[in-house]
Amino acid sequence: MANAAGSVISGYLFDRMSHQRILMSGFYLLLTVSSIGMFGDGLVAFILFLVPFGFITGWCLTVQYALVSDLQVPNPENDSRKNFNLLYLAVNLGLVAGSGSLGLLYRHNEIKTLMATVTVIALIVTLIGIGTGQHNVAENANQVSVQEDDSQGETVLKRDVIIRIFITLFLFWIVYVQWMTNFSVYFTSLGYSAGFYSHVWVINGIGITLIQVFLLRFAHFFKTSIMQSRFGIFFLMLSFSCLISGTNKMWLLVAAVFLTIGEALFVPAAPVVVDQNSPVKVKGRNQGLVNVFSSIGKAVGPALGGVVIVKGGYQTLFLMAILLLLFSEVLLLNFKRK
Repeated sequence: MANAAGSVISGYLFDRMSHQRILMSGFYLLLTVSSIGMFGDGLVAFILFLVPFGFITGWCLTVQYALVSDLQVPNPENDSRKNFNLLYLAVNLGLVAGSGSLGLLYRHNEIKTLMATVTVIALIVTLIGIGTGQHNVAENANQVSVQEDDSQGETVLKRDVIIRIFITLFLFWIVYVQWMTNFSVYFTSLGYSAGFYSHVWVINGIGITLIQVFLLRFAHFFKTSIMQSRFGIFFLMLSFSCLISGTNKMWLLVAAVFLTIGEALFVPAAPVVVDQNSPVKVKGRNQGLVNVFSSIGKAVGPALGGVVIVKGGYQTLFLMAILLLLFSEVLLLNFKRK
């Protein structure tokens, strides 16, 4: 929820203040909180650190997506898919690198080592922002002002499609987060080791990287971002269908592959749909809401999944996931037909 709050505030301010100031505010907050975190001791201090860190993560992620949305070079099709795919690839590589290095940094329960590393990274990011941000943002501000004058009236706020994609984001992450939380217990209950479960995320990281590289090369492989979103949802449905079909390693690994394809297609396409249907004056707010609905889905998903598992078991959870995704498909399909 702190992540969602950071997204709302930064998105609102992005449309009303200097982009450089909003961006650097996030960097300064990150540097300050991580520096204070170095002096904390024990698990309680780390948990307390997570709340402001979640707020800052939402803040910075929203600004990144809003900048990509706002600073892109305009084209007749208003197609920003390549830019958002590139940003999503960079974010995913950062997640893979961070997860992979966690074991090296968190030795002997030394949280201070981990926090010191975060502080160093925050310092580097802040220095990069100070050194390069001012020139780039000032230069781009002129481009945006010209773009607003030249394209006024061309891009109108299409609330219908934006609301639909927000609902779809919320449902998508409720379903997806089951893999990240409740499925670790499910794999163990089937007799598989934690190492086998970790292989799912190795496949996920490699697969997302390969798919994003492909989409960067063939940005128009899908005719529209709505179509790409629908295919992403479809592959996630296939993932849960595999889980219903069997419990051996082959079915689980195939399900993990479909999960990866679904994420790699849907997640970068959703902010593109919002971008293409938002005027310049509310791009920051709407990109912030992309992260808000995603964060709420991630927060609600584990608890909802746990209740369903207790009441009806994992098979009921799989069926519920398929129904939610099918409803999401209908939302986007119905929009296209309109």
